[in-house]
Amino acid sequence: GGTKGLHAFSLSAVYLVGRLLSEHLYLSGVFPQIVVTFFAAIGSSLIVVLLRSITGSVPTVELMAMLAVQALVTGLFAPPMFRLLNWMDRRLAGQDNRRGTIRF
Repeated sequence: GGTKGLHAFSLSAVYLVGRLLSEHLYLSGVFPQIVVTFFAAIGSSLIVVLLRSITGSVPTVELMAMLAVQALVTGLFAPPMFRLLNWMDRRLAGQDNRRGTIRF
């Protein structure tokens, strides 16, 4: 497999772990969304780095710092994106957000 397969594997693994955790934990609010998304991004990045290190690519300090910054930015942008996607889901389902009625 190539780079796409490696990223697909890491994201699938993180998704499965998140799915298992969601059966036992219920987290609502902005701060838990940031924390969970941050750790999911860190987990996915670490899987990629660890599997790439098996092939001889040595992770550097700069790479690890970049991954931490990337995970932080992902965590900070997650709540607005979740809110936008939730709004779009309700709109596409035909539910009017303001009145709680169904529009046809």
